[in-house]
Amino acid sequence: MTEFAPTLQTPKTPADYKAALNRLLEEMTRLEAQMQQDRAEIKRLRAESQVISRHTDSVLERLDKQLQTLARAAQRDVEATAGFRQTPRCPDNSDTDTSEMTPA
Repeated sequence: MTEFAPTLQTPKTPADYKAALNRLLEEMTRLEAQMQQDRAEIKRLRAESQVISRHTDSVLERLDKQLQTLARAAQRDVEATAGFRQTPRCPDNSDTDTSEMTPA
């Protein structure tokens, strides 16, 4: 964005005043157009932000439901295995796996 830098010379004639006034009006028009563009961009960005926010909320809801489902499944697994214990390996430490679950 360019900044308006007023001339340091004071207008002396009516033509100088008219030229200075025209420059000021041109700058005001340019600034008004830039302001309208900025407002449109802000409006667009706000709308985009709302879409992203709704999507984020949707994703968070799905993740929360998945987490709750996993937590319930883990709790059921804990409750289902609470009455079982693992039997020790064979006393001779052979490779035979006897770690099947047996009722306590």
